[in-house]
Amino acid sequence: MLDAAMTELRAGGAEGDAFMEERRTLDLSIRDGQITDLARAEVRGLAVRAMKNGRLGFTHTTALTLEGAAAAAKRATALSDAASPREDLLLANPATASAQNGWDEATDLGLYDPDLEVMDIEQKAEWARAAETAARAVDPRIRRTDSANYQEQLSRRWIVNTRGLFRYYRKSNLGGGVGIVLEDNGEMQPGGRAVQVNRWRDLPTPSTLGREAGERAVQMFGGRPVPSGRYPVIWHPDAGFALLLYVTTALNGDALSRKQSWLANRDTPRLGSDLVTIRDEPRRSDAPASAPFDGEGTDTVNSVLVDNGMLRGRLLDLASGMRLGATSTGHSTRGGYETLPGIGPSNLFLQPGNKTPEQLMYGVEKGLWVWKLTGWWIGMNASSSQFSSAAAGMWIENGKPTRPVARVTIAGALDEILGAVDGVGNDFSWEGAVRTPSFRVREMAIAGE
Repeated sequence: MLDAAMTELRAGGAEGDAFMEERRTLDLSIRDGQITDLARAEVRGLAVRAMKNGRLGFTHTTALTLEGAAAAAKRATALSDAASPREDLLLANPATASAQNGWDEATDLGLYDPDLEVMDIEQKAEWARAAETAARAVDPRIRRTDSANYQEQLSRRWIVNTRGLFRYYRKSNLGGGVGIVLEDNGEMQPGGRAVQVNRWRDLPTPSTLGREAGERAVQMFGGRPVPSGRYPVIWHPDAGFALLLYVTTALNGDALSRKQSWLANRDTPRLGSDLVTIRDEPRRSDAPASAPFDGEGTDTVNSVLVDNGMLRGRLLDLASGMRLGATSTGHSTRGGYETLPGIGPSNLFLQPGNKTPEQLMYGVEKGLWVWKLTGWWIGMNASSSQFSSAAAGMWIENGKPTRPVARVTIAGALDEILGAVDGVGNDFSWEGAVRTPSFRVREMAIAGE
């Protein structure tokens, strides 16, 4: 099929690539110990990009036959005739690929868990059921479950192009979580925990995950605002990820090359304090967004975006790299065969430090320990360095958490926030594709009562 698509592209005088994907998914939800939702699906599709006379045509199909693949390539070529011309169309160079023999390139990274294929649904449902039970056992006031869930996706991906590239890998992703509600005297407080991993053995025990969800609801119950002002802020790992996503939005090669990023014309390479090192590492066996090659077939590489506070890297695909006079950094992304490639990070993280959360709180006379952000994505824009979000957490006095906080807003310029990082924790774990340990910012604006 892939060869048929390439043959048709060449016959139409075009270059291009074909991306084929198979996805098998399972989604189940538990409430009160019973399965309330169960969905299994299998999707197979092919996407073709045709590049002709500096114009791009794109189409996708689920007709995975020789005829269907050829028809998709012919349609993409025809669509390119109506597209606007551009000067940044490139294909991955097979000569620079670390492998292209059609074997599973993710084997050495351990990205696929074959045990998931033979495990029955009840075993997976029991994991979610046990997490719900553990969460509700924390406190008798927890009488309602929003959901306890388990999801998995088993996928295979191929990419070929008219230059001779042929690459393939398979991968598993799974995860789940539990959300509960504590109710007392008409007041409600949600609590929840969720994780995403590559293999079944990497999942936390359901009792641990459920207990943490229940404890979070108990700890946060009765939260109220604090007086507005500027205070030290300690970021919990469940909140710190948002700042990293703001950074990568500004380091997106498309925004940089079009001068739409606030970092595009920055005079100084300093973005944070000496304690801030941000890495993106797609070639890890222990993180959920790993892959041997990106959405265009370019090798992925582990990279440093910010090194001891200094800007060192960017997120580039082939087109943005050309516009910036550079090469791709392997950051082309595909959400699926249905969409064109974009640009984004993989396993993005703040390098851990050596302090415990308790040590980060030590010496804080009054400050906020942020556990949860709400609406943080609304202002995320490559052209603005401003960060703002509703927040909840714990109030710190004399180095100790004292009471829950809710209905406050934290805000600041991203470079000022990162520049004021004066402590980084050692409590790092891969529970999602974008993670930080706890870290402390010397001072931030907090709007409360």
